Amino acid sequence: MNDKSLLLKVDQARWWVLQNLPFYGQLGMRLSDELSDVPTAQTNGRSIKWGREFLTKLTDEETRFVLVHEVKHCAHGHFWRLPIREEAGQKAADYAINGELNGLTGIKMPADALCDLPRFGGKAEEEIYGLLKRVKRPDPDGNEKAPSGPGGDTGVPVPDPGACGSFGDPAPDEQPGGDPAGGAQGASLPAPATLREEWEQAVIQADMAQRSTGRGDLSADEQRLLNRVRAQKVDWRAECADFIKSAVDYRNPDWTRSSRRMATAPVIYPRRKSGKFGLIVFVRDTSGSVDNDTVSAFNSLIADCLGDVGSDGLLIDADSTVCAVYDLIQGDEIPATAQGGGGTDFCPAFERVNQAVADGQQIAGLIYLTDGDGSFPEAPPDYPVLWVLTQENKVPWGRAVVIGGVR
Repeated sequence: MNDKSLLLKVDQARWWVLQNLPFYGQLGMRLSDELSDVPTAQTNGRSIKWGREFLTKLTDEETRFVLVHEVKHCAHGHFWRLPIREEAGQKAADYAINGELNGLTGIKMPADALCDLPRFGGKAEEEIYGLLKRVKRPDPDGNEKAPSGPGGDTGVPVPDPGACGSFGDPAPDEQPGGDPAGGAQGASLPAPATLREEWEQAVIQADMAQRSTGRGDLSADEQRLLNRVRAQKVDWRAECADFIKSAVDYRNPDWTRSSRRMATAPVIYPRRKSGKFGLIVFVRDTSGSVDNDTVSAFNSLIADCLGDVGSDGLLIDADSTVCAVYDLIQGDEIPATAQGGGGTDFCPAFERVNQAVADGQQIAGLIYLTDGDGSFPEAPPDYPVLWVLTQENKVPWGRAVVIGGVR
Protein backbone atom coordinates (compact mmCIF):
# COMPACT_ATOMS: atom_id res chain seq x y z
CA MET A 1 0.00 0.00 0.00
CA ASN A 2 1.25 3.51 -0.76
CA ASP A 3 1.35 6.28 1.84
CA LYS A 4 -1.91 7.82 0.68
CA SER A 5 -3.74 4.51 1.05
CA LEU A 6 -2.24 3.92 4.49
CA LEU A 7 -3.34 7.33 5.77
CA LEU A 8 -6.80 6.76 4.32
CA LYS A 9 -6.91 3.50 6.26
CA VAL A 10 -6.21 5.43 9.47
CA ASP A 11 -8.80 8.08 8.58
CA GLN A 12 -11.44 5.40 8.12
CA ALA A 13 -10.54 3.90 11.49
CA ARG A 14 -10.71 7.33 13.12
CA TRP A 15 -14.17 7.96 11.66
CA TRP A 16 -15.41 4.57 12.90
CA VAL A 17 -14.14 5.25 16.41
CA LEU A 18 -15.74 8.70 16.41
CA GLN A 19 -19.09 7.16 15.50
CA ASN A 20 -18.99 4.08 17.71
CA LEU A 21 -16.76 5.04 20.65
CA PRO A 22 -17.50 8.79 20.78
CA PHE A 23 -15.68 9.47 24.06
CA TYR A 24 -12.35 8.23 22.73
CA GLY A 25 -13.25 9.38 19.24
CA GLN A 26 -13.43 12.98 20.46
CA LEU A 27 -10.08 12.60 22.20
CA GLY A 28 -8.54 11.00 19.12
CA MET A 29 -9.28 14.09 17.06
CA ARG A 30 -6.53 15.85 19.03
CA LEU A 31 -3.85 13.61 17.51
CA SER A 32 -2.46 13.96 14.00
CA ASP A 33 -1.10 11.01 12.03
CA GLU A 34 2.25 10.48 10.35
CA LEU A 35 3.93 7.51 8.74
CA SER A 36 7.29 6.45 10.13
CA ASP A 37 9.76 3.61 10.46
CA VAL A 38 8.74 2.77 14.05
CA PRO A 39 8.15 -0.97 14.53
CA THR A 40 4.47 -0.60 15.49
CA ALA A 41 2.85 2.72 16.48
CA GLN A 42 3.84 5.39 18.98
CA THR A 43 2.34 8.60 20.37
CA ASN A 44 3.98 11.64 21.94
CA GLY A 45 0.73 13.27 23.04
CA ARG A 46 0.48 15.38 19.89
CA SER A 47 0.58 12.86 17.08
CA ILE A 48 0.67 9.15 16.30
CA LYS A 49 3.55 7.69 14.34
CA TRP A 50 2.46 4.64 12.37
CA GLY A 51 5.03 2.13 11.19
CA ARG A 52 4.36 1.55 7.48
CA GLU A 53 4.98 -2.19 7.53
CA PHE A 54 2.99 -2.61 10.74
CA LEU A 55 0.02 -0.59 9.45
CA THR A 56 0.02 -2.45 6.13
CA LYS A 57 -0.47 -5.78 7.91
CA LEU A 58 -3.28 -4.60 10.21
CA THR A 59 -6.89 -5.43 9.40
CA ASP A 60 -9.47 -2.65 9.65
CA GLU A 61 -10.60 -3.90 13.07
CA GLU A 62 -7.01 -4.08 14.29
CA THR A 63 -6.30 -0.55 13.02
CA ARG A 64 -9.24 0.74 15.09
CA PHE A 65 -7.90 -1.11 18.12
CA VAL A 66 -4.41 0.38 17.79
CA LEU A 67 -5.85 3.86 17.28
CA VAL A 68 -7.89 3.66 20.49
CA HIS A 69 -4.89 2.07 22.24
CA GLU A 70 -2.74 5.11 21.41
CA VAL A 71 -5.46 7.56 22.41
CA LYS A 72 -5.77 5.81 25.77
CA HIS A 73 -2.03 6.18 26.39
CA CYS A 74 -2.62 9.96 26.24
CA ALA A 75 -5.99 10.12 27.99
CA HIS A 76 -4.84 7.90 30.86
CA GLY A 77 -1.75 10.03 31.43
CA HIS A 78 0.88 7.35 30.93
CA PHE A 79 3.50 10.04 30.15
CA TRP A 80 3.42 11.22 33.75
CA ARG A 81 2.13 8.11 35.53
CA LEU A 82 4.66 5.54 34.29
CA PRO A 83 8.39 5.44 33.42
CA ILE A 84 8.56 6.03 29.67
CA ARG A 85 11.89 4.26 29.18
CA GLU A 86 11.31 1.15 31.23
CA GLU A 87 9.99 -1.97 29.59
CA ALA A 88 7.92 -2.64 32.70
CA GLY A 89 6.30 0.79 32.37
CA GLN A 90 5.37 0.21 28.74
CA LYS A 91 4.07 -3.27 29.48
CA ALA A 92 2.01 -2.10 32.46
CA ALA A 93 0.27 0.46 30.27
CA ASP A 94 -0.43 -2.13 27.57
CA TYR A 95 -1.78 -4.74 29.97
CA ALA A 96 -4.16 -2.16 31.46
CA ILE A 97 -5.35 -0.77 28.12
CA ASN A 98 -5.73 -4.09 26.31
CA GLY A 99 -7.60 -5.63 29.22
CA GLU A 100 -10.15 -2.79 28.99
CA LEU A 101 -10.49 -2.99 25.19
CA ASN A 102 -10.48 -6.77 24.87
CA GLY A 103 -13.79 -8.07 23.58
CA LEU A 104 -15.29 -4.77 22.40
CA THR A 105 -17.36 -5.18 19.24
CA GLY A 106 -15.89 -3.74 16.06
CA ILE A 107 -12.25 -3.68 17.15
CA LYS A 108 -9.77 -6.53 17.38
CA MET A 109 -6.57 -6.81 19.36
CA PRO A 110 -3.51 -7.69 17.21
CA ALA A 111 -2.33 -11.25 17.69
CA ASP A 112 0.90 -10.46 19.59
CA ALA A 113 -0.56 -7.77 21.87
CA LEU A 114 -0.19 -8.13 25.64
CA CYS A 115 -3.30 -9.18 27.54
CA ASP A 116 -3.51 -11.19 30.77
CA LEU A 117 -6.92 -10.76 32.36
CA PRO A 118 -6.43 -13.44 35.08
CA ARG A 119 -3.35 -11.60 36.41
CA PHE A 120 -4.03 -7.96 35.61
CA GLY A 121 -7.73 -7.57 34.85
CA GLY A 122 -9.19 -4.58 36.70
CA LYS A 123 -5.83 -3.44 38.07
CA ALA A 124 -4.47 0.09 37.68
CA GLU A 125 -1.33 0.72 35.65
CA GLU A 126 0.79 1.52 38.72
CA GLU A 127 -0.27 -1.72 40.39
CA ILE A 128 0.59 -3.75 37.28
CA TYR A 129 3.93 -1.94 37.04
CA GLY A 130 4.75 -2.88 40.63
CA LEU A 131 3.89 -6.53 39.99
CA LEU A 132 6.05 -6.63 36.84
CA LYS A 133 9.02 -5.09 38.67
CA ARG A 134 8.86 -7.82 41.30
CA VAL A 135 8.97 -10.65 38.75
CA LYS A 136 12.15 -12.73 39.01
CA ARG A 137 14.06 -13.80 35.90
CA PRO A 138 16.43 -16.77 35.61
CA ASP A 139 20.04 -15.92 34.82
CA PRO A 140 22.13 -18.10 32.42
CA ASP A 141 22.91 -20.45 35.32
CA GLY A 142 19.23 -20.94 36.11
CA ASN A 143 19.26 -18.76 39.23
CA GLU A 144 16.48 -16.22 39.70
CA LYS A 145 17.37 -12.53 39.82
CA ALA A 146 15.59 -9.18 39.71
CA PRO A 147 14.87 -7.65 36.29
CA SER A 148 17.67 -5.64 34.68
CA GLY A 149 18.81 -4.58 31.23
CA PRO A 150 15.92 -4.18 28.73
CA GLY A 151 13.41 -4.91 31.47
CA GLY A 152 14.55 -2.07 33.71
CA ASP A 153 15.87 1.48 33.48
CA THR A 154 17.79 1.60 30.19
CA GLY A 155 18.04 5.39 29.91
CA VAL A 156 16.89 5.24 26.28
CA PRO A 157 13.48 4.55 24.74
CA VAL A 158 12.72 0.82 24.61
CA PRO A 159 11.19 -0.90 21.57
CA ASP A 160 7.47 -1.49 21.86
CA PRO A 161 7.26 -4.57 24.11
CA GLY A 162 3.51 -4.88 23.64
CA ALA A 163 3.51 -5.19 19.85
CA CYS A 164 0.48 -2.94 19.34
CA GLY A 165 1.61 0.63 20.06
CA SER A 166 3.58 2.50 22.69
CA PHE A 167 3.98 5.94 24.24
CA GLY A 168 7.24 7.80 23.78
CA ASP A 169 8.81 11.06 24.91
CA PRO A 170 6.41 14.02 24.93
CA ALA A 171 6.46 16.23 21.84
CA PRO A 172 9.91 17.94 21.57
CA ASP A 173 8.50 21.48 21.52
CA GLU A 174 6.74 20.75 24.79
CA GLN A 175 9.70 19.39 26.69
CA PRO A 176 10.75 21.42 29.74
CA GLY A 177 14.30 22.27 28.63
CA GLY A 178 17.30 20.01 28.22
CA ASP A 179 17.89 17.57 25.40
CA PRO A 180 14.91 17.61 23.01
CA ALA A 181 15.32 13.88 22.59
CA GLY A 182 15.22 13.47 26.32
CA GLY A 183 18.69 12.00 26.62
CA ALA A 184 19.52 13.97 29.77
CA GLN A 185 16.10 13.59 31.34
CA GLY A 186 16.38 10.03 32.59
CA ALA A 187 14.12 7.01 32.20
CA SER A 188 11.15 8.58 33.94
CA LEU A 189 11.11 11.76 31.86
CA PRO A 190 8.17 13.82 33.15
CA ALA A 191 5.49 15.03 30.78
CA PRO A 192 5.22 18.82 30.66
CA ALA A 193 2.55 20.45 32.76
CA THR A 194 0.86 21.96 29.72
CA LEU A 195 0.45 18.59 28.01
CA ARG A 196 -0.99 17.06 31.17
CA GLU A 197 -3.40 19.95 31.67
CA GLU A 198 -4.52 19.82 28.05
CA TRP A 199 -5.34 16.12 28.18
CA GLU A 200 -7.10 16.36 31.53
CA GLN A 201 -9.20 19.21 30.16
CA ALA A 202 -9.84 17.24 26.96
CA VAL A 203 -11.17 14.29 28.98
CA ILE A 204 -13.71 16.56 30.68
CA GLN A 205 -14.71 18.09 27.35
CA ALA A 206 -15.14 14.65 25.76
CA ASP A 207 -17.50 13.69 28.57
CA MET A 208 -19.51 16.89 28.05
CA ALA A 209 -19.62 16.36 24.28
CA GLN A 210 -20.88 12.80 24.61
CA ARG A 211 -23.58 13.73 27.10
CA SER A 212 -24.71 16.78 25.10
CA THR A 213 -25.31 14.58 22.05
CA GLY A 214 -27.25 11.98 24.04
CA ARG A 215 -24.90 9.17 23.01
CA GLY A 216 -25.45 7.24 26.24
CA ASP A 217 -23.63 6.80 29.52
CA LEU A 218 -19.90 6.37 29.87
CA SER A 219 -18.46 2.88 30.11
CA ALA A 220 -16.94 1.77 33.42
CA ASP A 221 -13.46 2.40 31.99
CA GLU A 222 -14.35 5.89 30.80
CA GLN A 223 -15.99 6.72 34.12
CA ARG A 224 -12.88 5.64 36.05
CA LEU A 225 -10.76 7.86 33.83
CA LEU A 226 -13.10 10.80 34.32
CA ASN A 227 -13.17 10.30 38.10
CA ARG A 228 -9.38 10.30 38.25
CA VAL A 229 -9.13 13.52 36.23
CA ARG A 230 -11.81 15.19 38.32
CA ALA A 231 -9.82 14.43 41.44
CA GLN A 232 -6.98 16.63 40.19
CA LYS A 233 -7.14 20.08 41.75
CA VAL A 234 -7.04 22.99 39.33
CA ASP A 235 -7.08 26.74 39.59
CA TRP A 236 -10.64 27.73 38.67
CA ARG A 237 -9.50 31.26 37.83
CA ALA A 238 -7.00 29.94 35.30
CA GLU A 239 -9.70 27.67 33.86
CA CYS A 240 -12.02 30.66 33.40
CA ALA A 241 -9.28 32.74 31.81
CA ASP A 242 -8.49 29.92 29.39
CA PHE A 243 -12.17 29.56 28.51
CA ILE A 244 -12.50 33.27 27.74
CA LYS A 245 -9.36 33.41 25.63
CA SER A 246 -10.52 30.39 23.64
CA ALA A 247 -13.98 31.89 23.16
CA VAL A 248 -12.86 35.28 21.88
CA ASP A 249 -10.26 33.74 19.59
CA TYR A 250 -13.12 33.23 17.16
CA ARG A 251 -13.45 35.96 14.52
CA ASN A 252 -16.14 36.47 11.92
CA PRO A 253 -14.83 35.23 8.57
CA ASP A 254 -14.32 38.00 6.02
CA TRP A 255 -14.98 36.74 2.48
CA THR A 256 -14.12 40.06 0.79
CA ARG A 257 -10.43 39.21 0.50
CA SER A 258 -8.07 36.35 1.21
CA SER A 259 -5.77 36.03 4.16
CA ARG A 260 -2.13 36.90 3.49
CA ARG A 261 -1.15 33.26 3.59
CA MET A 262 -3.57 32.47 0.73
CA ALA A 263 -3.28 35.77 -1.12
CA THR A 264 -2.03 34.15 -4.34
CA ALA A 265 -4.65 31.38 -4.40
CA PRO A 266 -7.09 31.38 -7.35
CA VAL A 267 -10.07 31.41 -4.97
CA ILE A 268 -10.85 33.57 -1.95
CA TYR A 269 -9.98 32.04 1.40
CA PRO A 270 -11.65 33.87 4.30
CA ARG A 271 -9.48 35.87 6.64
CA ARG A 272 -10.40 36.62 10.23
CA LYS A 273 -11.65 40.09 10.97
CA SER A 274 -9.84 41.93 13.72
CA GLY A 275 -11.77 43.73 16.41
CA LYS A 276 -14.92 41.66 15.90
CA PHE A 277 -15.08 40.10 19.34
CA GLY A 278 -18.38 38.80 20.57
CA LEU A 279 -19.54 39.68 24.05
CA ILE A 280 -18.48 37.60 27.00
CA VAL A 281 -21.52 37.11 29.24
CA PHE A 282 -21.13 36.61 33.00
CA VAL A 283 -24.08 35.46 35.10
CA ARG A 284 -24.15 35.61 38.90
CA ASP A 285 -26.57 33.27 40.66
CA THR A 286 -28.17 35.55 43.25
CA SER A 287 -30.49 32.99 44.83
CA GLY A 288 -28.53 33.00 48.07
CA SER A 289 -26.43 29.96 47.21
CA VAL A 290 -23.33 32.04 46.41
CA ASP A 291 -21.68 33.93 49.28
CA ASN A 292 -20.29 37.46 49.13
CA ASP A 293 -16.63 36.38 49.20
CA THR A 294 -17.16 34.17 46.16
CA VAL A 295 -18.98 36.97 44.33
CA SER A 296 -16.06 39.32 45.08
CA ALA A 297 -13.57 36.81 43.68
CA PHE A 298 -15.75 36.34 40.61
CA ASN A 299 -15.96 40.12 40.11
CA SER A 300 -12.18 40.38 40.22
CA LEU A 301 -11.92 37.57 37.69
CA ILE A 302 -14.33 39.37 35.34
CA ALA A 303 -12.30 42.57 35.41
CA ASP A 304 -8.98 40.79 34.89
CA CYS A 305 -10.21 38.58 32.05
CA LEU A 306 -11.87 41.38 30.09
CA GLY A 307 -8.71 43.42 30.40
CA ASP A 308 -6.52 40.53 29.26
CA VAL A 309 -8.52 39.76 26.09
CA GLY A 310 -9.46 43.36 25.31
CA SER A 311 -13.18 42.62 25.08
CA ASP A 312 -16.35 44.12 26.52
CA GLY A 313 -18.85 42.04 28.45
CA LEU A 314 -22.35 41.70 29.80
CA LEU A 315 -23.14 40.94 33.45
CA ILE A 316 -26.47 39.41 34.45
CA ASP A 317 -27.74 38.89 38.00
CA ALA A 318 -30.40 36.18 38.10
CA ASP A 319 -32.24 33.96 40.54
CA SER A 320 -35.60 32.63 39.29
CA THR A 321 -35.77 35.75 37.06
CA VAL A 322 -33.32 38.23 35.57
CA CYS A 323 -32.78 40.79 38.34
CA ALA A 324 -30.23 43.12 36.76
CA VAL A 325 -28.24 43.55 33.54
CA TYR A 326 -25.01 45.57 33.25
CA ASP A 327 -23.00 46.48 30.15
CA LEU A 328 -19.33 46.04 31.02
CA ILE A 329 -16.77 48.30 29.36
CA GLN A 330 -13.07 47.67 29.88
CA GLY A 331 -11.89 49.48 32.98
CA ASP A 332 -15.36 49.88 34.47
CA GLU A 333 -15.84 48.86 38.09
CA ILE A 334 -17.84 45.64 38.44
CA PRO A 335 -21.02 46.12 40.54
CA ALA A 336 -20.06 44.70 43.92
CA THR A 337 -23.58 43.82 45.12
CA ALA A 338 -25.48 41.12 43.30
CA GLN A 339 -29.20 41.82 42.89
CA GLY A 340 -31.73 39.11 43.78
CA GLY A 341 -32.32 36.53 46.46
CA GLY A 342 -35.14 34.27 45.27
CA GLY A 343 -35.14 30.70 43.95
CA THR A 344 -32.89 29.32 41.23
CA ASP A 345 -33.82 28.93 37.57
CA PHE A 346 -31.11 29.10 34.93
CA CYS A 347 -33.54 29.50 32.01
CA PRO A 348 -34.28 33.26 32.33
CA ALA A 349 -30.62 34.27 31.98
CA PHE A 350 -30.20 32.15 28.86
CA GLU A 351 -33.46 33.48 27.44
CA ARG A 352 -32.13 37.01 27.94
CA VAL A 353 -28.89 36.16 26.13
CA ASN A 354 -30.68 34.26 23.36
CA GLN A 355 -32.82 37.32 22.74
CA ALA A 356 -29.67 39.39 22.32
CA VAL A 357 -28.44 36.83 19.77
CA ALA A 358 -31.75 37.10 17.91
CA ASP A 359 -31.28 40.87 17.85
CA GLY A 360 -27.93 40.43 16.10
CA GLN A 361 -25.50 40.47 19.02
CA GLN A 362 -22.56 38.07 18.69
CA ILE A 363 -21.89 36.09 21.88
CA ALA A 364 -18.42 34.62 22.34
CA GLY A 365 -19.28 32.61 25.45
CA LEU A 366 -21.06 32.59 28.81
CA ILE A 367 -19.74 31.93 32.32
CA TYR A 368 -22.33 31.13 35.02
CA LEU A 369 -21.38 31.35 38.71
CA THR A 370 -23.71 29.10 40.72
CA ASP A 371 -23.97 26.10 43.02
CA GLY A 372 -25.55 24.13 40.17
CA ASP A 373 -28.88 23.48 41.88
CA GLY A 374 -31.69 24.73 39.66
CA SER A 375 -33.67 24.22 36.45
CA PHE A 376 -31.64 24.03 33.24
CA PRO A 377 -32.75 24.79 29.69
CA GLU A 378 -33.48 21.57 27.83
CA ALA A 379 -31.01 22.25 25.02
CA PRO A 380 -27.58 23.93 25.11
CA PRO A 381 -27.14 27.27 23.31
CA ASP A 382 -25.01 27.73 20.21
CA TYR A 383 -22.27 29.54 22.15
CA PRO A 384 -19.88 27.84 24.63
CA VAL A 385 -20.83 27.77 28.32
CA LEU A 386 -18.65 27.37 31.42
CA TRP A 387 -20.29 26.68 34.78
CA VAL A 388 -18.28 27.89 37.78
CA LEU A 389 -19.69 25.75 40.57
CA THR A 390 -19.42 26.49 44.28
CA GLN A 391 -19.93 22.80 45.05
CA GLU A 392 -19.66 19.44 43.32
CA ASN A 393 -22.69 19.11 41.06
CA LYS A 394 -23.74 17.77 37.68
CA VAL A 395 -24.59 19.94 34.71
CA PRO A 396 -26.28 18.53 31.58
CA TRP A 397 -24.04 20.33 29.07
CA GLY A 398 -21.18 22.81 28.84
CA ARG A 399 -17.86 22.72 30.67
CA ALA A 400 -17.77 22.92 34.44
CA VAL A 401 -15.14 23.82 37.02
CA VAL A 402 -15.54 23.71 40.78
CA ILE A 403 -14.06 26.48 42.90
CA GLY A 404 -11.19 24.61 44.55
CA GLY A 405 -11.39 21.61 42.22
CA VAL A 406 -12.64 20.34 38.89
CA ARG A 407 -15.87 18.55 38.18
